[in-house]
Amino acid sequence: MTESAIPPHLRVPRTVPPKRNPPVGRSSFASFSHHLGENLKTLSIAYIGLQSQSASWAELVDVMKAANLRLNEVDGPDHRDRARWVDEAGYKTLMIAAYWLDPAQFRSWMASAGMDWVDPIAPSDGNGRFLELLWPAVDRVETIVSSFEGREGFGAIAESISEPIAEHGYWGSMRDRLPVTQVSTIDAGLSGPARHDSPRLSVVRLDANACIIRSGQDYSDTTGEERDYYLNEVEPTLRRGMDYLRDEGRPIGCYINRYVEVLDEQYAETERTYSVSWWTDMASLEDWAALHPTHVAIFGGFMQHMTRFDQDAQLRLYHEVMVPDAEQQEFWYLDCHLGTGLLRAGAATTT
Repeated sequence: MTESAIPPHLRVPRTVPPKRNPPVGRSSFASFSHHLGENLKTLSIAYIGLQSQSASWAELVDVMKAANLRLNEVDGPDHRDRARWVDEAGYKTLMIAAYWLDPAQFRSWMASAGMDWVDPIAPSDGNGRFLELLWPAVDRVETIVSSFEGREGFGAIAESISEPIAEHGYWGSMRDRLPVTQVSTIDAGLSGPARHDSPRLSVVRLDANACIIRSGQDYSDTTGEERDYYLNEVEPTLRRGMDYLRDEGRPIGCYINRYVEVLDEQYAETERTYSVSWWTDMASLEDWAALHPTHVAIFGGFMQHMTRFDQDAQLRLYHEVMVPDAEQQEFWYLDCHLGTGLLRAGAATTT
């Protein structure tokens, strides 16, 4: 038996039909959704980034550890993880993804440690820094995981996990898992992104219903044939698709895409990766997922992997999707190169 991915307290009478009507049945592979607490109204997220073209990884880690200490203060997050990548301009980048359940604690942290991180009055240390902030209402968030034990992203602080879900295994299931789509088509906004530049600091705001997806893989428990198959067949296809979105995604609605390696608490390598990308709206993401050759190849590769290893598969997959309103997001960039993150999303005004 399956249940709806939308938790009972967020279910309302539908005025917008689901993509599958009704969403019944079971796909070949069971998937699950994480559920936040009934009393939670918003989920707060900060992507805290540090970049340099010339510094070593060790030097960046030393700087980032100081930022991590600020996350340990009284208003720090309920969960965090760490990642690194080299961006398309050749800049080494470290990032902490931090999650808060209490919006007041998030706002308090942002007013102190957050603003200190992107303070244009502070002397430059030669590195770029960014804060990418989201605080979507919980009806604008959905998640899916391939394993009942998967606890990545905000799943690490979710209150519960569902039984196998019905909204899975068909194109449009992502939209059907999002509670707000019971009553909204979540169309793209009309005004577009905006960027405000001042000396050293730029602030970007996206339009309503921009779509953010974090999609990850954990292959740390794979062994033998499954491990070889993932690393030699599946992952290269995934990487090609991620590079396509990074380099050529703008015309199809993808503002940015990062394919990153997750680090442990000591900033050492792990066998976990994820991509995080920002889209103009969910429809653009859906079109790429269903129709574009790069994602068709990714989807086919993962399906072949799961079919090949079936119940013995140890590869764990997940994603979390957010579609915040215009007032539920803000992006700050200090001393960053102009291709960083959402700086390239909007036309700039300058003071």
